[in-house]
Amino acid sequence: MTGTFPDGPLVDASWLREQLDDVRVVDVRWYLDGSSGHDAYLSAHIPGAVWADIDHDLSAPAAPVAGRHPLPAPADFAAAMGRLGIGNHDTVCRI
Repeated sequence: MTGTFPDGPLVDASWLREQLDDVRVVDVRWYLDGSSGHDAYLSAHIPGAVWADIDHDLSAPAAPVAGRHPLPAPADFAAAMGRLGIGNHDTVCRI
């Protein structure tokens, strides 16, 4: 990283612009109204960003006890990140 991490979980646009060569950006748009996050990603996204599907890449199957988007098993999450080209040593920004 050429800069420093912000103090909290959110970054502003100028920080991200300065760090784009050093971070991986993951677009995780998802809409309650059924709109397509993938279509929104395809229409416009931060340069170099990859799109992750919350239902398939970032969640285990829904279940009555676990809810709509339970956390995936660590191995499943790692496999999904690998499919997106993200490895253990990458710094990731989620948008």
